[in-house]
This record gives sequence, C-alpha cells and structure tokens, in this order.
Amino acid sequence: MELGFINCTVLQGGHISCNGTLYEIPEANLTADDQQFWIYVLIYATLILFAGLMSGLTLGLLSLDLETLKELKYNGTPSEKRNARKVLPLVKRHHLLLITLLLSNASAVEAMPIFLDHISTPVIAVFVSVTAVIVCGEVVPQAICARYGLPIWAFFSPLVYFLMCALFVIAWPISKILDCLLGEGHTALYRRAPVQGALDQDKKAAQDLYTPSEHVLMLDIEARLDAKTMNEIIYQSQASIPIYEGSKDNVVALLAVNSLLGLNTAKPTPLRMLVENGTAKPIQKTDKNKTKHNLYNEFKEDSCMLR
Repeated sequence: MELGFINCTVLQGGHISCNGTLYEIPEANLTADDQQFWIYVLIYATLILFAGLMSGLTLGLLSLDLETLKELKYNGTPSEKRNARKVLPLVKRHHLLLITLLLSNASAVEAMPIFLDHISTPVIAVFVSVTAVIVCGEVVPQAICARYGLPIWAFFSPLVYFLMCALFVIAWPISKILDCLLGEGHTALYRRAPVQGALDQDKKAAQDLYTPSEHVLMLDIEARLDAKTMNEIIYQSQASIPIYEGSKDNVVALLAVNSLLGLNTAKPTPLRMLVENGTAKPIQKTDKNKTKHNLYNEFKEDSCMLR
C-alpha cells in the first residue's frame, strides 16, 4: 500500500493551496462577542431604513400632481407654500427623480445580504431579509409617507438632491431615454366625476345648487335654544341653521351647529344673542343666475362660509 503526502499552504485572502489545487477556507460567522458583529448590524439597520425611505419617497413624490403643487405654492397655508416650493423642482424632473430613487432603493436592498451573511446562517438570513424588506422597507415607510405626505417629502428634499447629484452620471442618460420614449410631461389621471364637475362649473347656476327652504330647518331670531329645539336640530342633521327675522324669506344669519357644542340647554339661550355676539355668522346673498364658478370666487373673495 503506497503512502501519499498532501502538501498544503495557507495563502492570503482566505485560500489554501494543496498540491497545486486552490481551495477557499469558509469564513466563520461573527458572534455578538465580536466588535465587527455590531458594526455589521448597524450597517444592516441603516440600509433597511434607507431602503424604506426611498420606497416611501418613490410612492409619494411620483404620485404628486404638478398642478396641485402649484396651487399649494400660491394658495396654500404658509407651511404648504414652503413645502411645495421645496418639492416642486424635484417633481418637474419626473424621470430623473424616478431613476434616482429606484437606483438608491435597489442599491440598499442588494447590499443588505452582503453584511447579513457574516452575522447569521443562510436560513436566518433569508427569513430576516424577507421580513425586513417587506415590513420595514415597504409597508411601514409607505404608510407613513402616505399619511403625512408633503411635510416628509419636503424635509428629505435635500437628501434627494444629493442623491441626484451622486447618481447623475447613471440616472441622467436613462432619464433622457425615457423622456424621448415617453415624453417629459408628468400626466396625472383623474376620475370622471371630478373632471365632469370642473367642466360643469360654468354651466350650473346658483339656483341649481340650493336646497328649497321647505326642506331646511330654519329658526326665528326670537326663538330660544332649549332642549326641545336642540333635539330638533340633532334630528335634522344639518351642518348649519338659517336664522330668519319676521318671515322665512328674510334670513339674517347662519348658525353653525358645531358652534353649539357645550351649550347649556337647561337655561334657554336667545338666538338674537347668538346673532349679536357673532356666533351666528352673516349670510352672503347672491343672484340665483350666477354660475357656480363665479359663485365660488365670490365666496372666496368675501371669506364667507360655503354652505
């Protein structure tokens, strides 16, 4: 029986050479006692959060309508105006924004297994990766961004600008190809009902919108708000109550039902007092033939309640 000898040499880079054949030495997984283990955990958690942020921004920013943003920029609240100004330049570069966010998200997701393989077994790595990507990388971020929307997108707009610059060499050529194939415009889809309503604004008149007085609960200015009257108001389920003086054709004020919350019905309150102290608001009278569009502008300019 012949005896054989195997000559093995350990090489750099985790390899071993045995009789001229090169083998790779399997790496042992890191444990919690190793400092590098916690570094990999921190990097992996950062990648999950980054991928989730990119997913949420993709859902939010790409669903924004340019016309809506322009409306908020000029006619929104101070915070809406400020946020719209930050987000509007990003949304205008629709395809460049799309490619930047997708590349960022894909890079983070693809890098996650590199670090997870060093701190867990393959079975655990698959389970953790799938759970983390679905829950932390998709569901939670998209739910948060869909709920809070514009403020979040505006807050992270500097990060998006940075990513655009960092990935510009790759993202810009692809975005230009998409611009040539699909066009640069970002078109929003609308349902039939809102579009039809907008088109009908110059066709419908004020008389087509009002509710006949016989179907509305109206109160005399000399009446008092007691328990019986309050029950009648609740039963009628109106948002506001017209108040008339003398006859029902002479409406002098409009009383919002929610302004009556906390009113003590044990001591009847005169309606005239509510009119005089400003709880009941003055009404806006208009021509019955005025179009819906002009009517809306009139209410908007005079800061009246739309009822």
